[in-house]
Amino acid sequence: LRYYSQEFLDSSTVRFKVNTQMKAPDKQVDGKTRRHIFLVVKEALNNILKHSGAKNAVLEVWTEQAVPGPDYLTAENAPSGLDSPSDMPVTLRIRITDDGKGFDTANTTPFRNGLTNMQNRAGEIDGSLVMESIPGQGTLLDLKVGI
Repeated sequence: LRYYSQEFLDSSTVRFKVNTQMKAPDKQVDGKTRRHIFLVVKEALNNILKHSGAKNAVLEVWTEQAVPGPDYLTAENAPSGLDSPSDMPVTLRIRITDDGKGFDTANTTPFRNGLTNMQNRAGEIDGSLVMESIPGQGTLLDLKVGI
């Protein structure tokens, strides 16, 4: 994502920054999930270039791991198939923000499918996608996917 995003925006006037966590959990992401994540990010970056008029954009990627409670490893409370706290579910978070012109999320053009496609892709991988935009103040896209 970092390489693609930087290459995609390199020849534009958008000042682009990527923030990632230093160390991520050792988790594999299946091909279907990787593809949908990539296409959501690609569409978001395309929208920044085509529609936002942004001067700055930021891509943030990090993971969040569930923290077990004190009774996690007792036989009656431990989820099936999880043997240790390192087996706890991990959520991949991707947030893309820009300082562009924003848009009214309730009044998007009905024949443009990009925003709908991003929502559908998130749903295909049991993720969630939140889009917030305020006219004149930019846009935030927040993707959460269990890995």
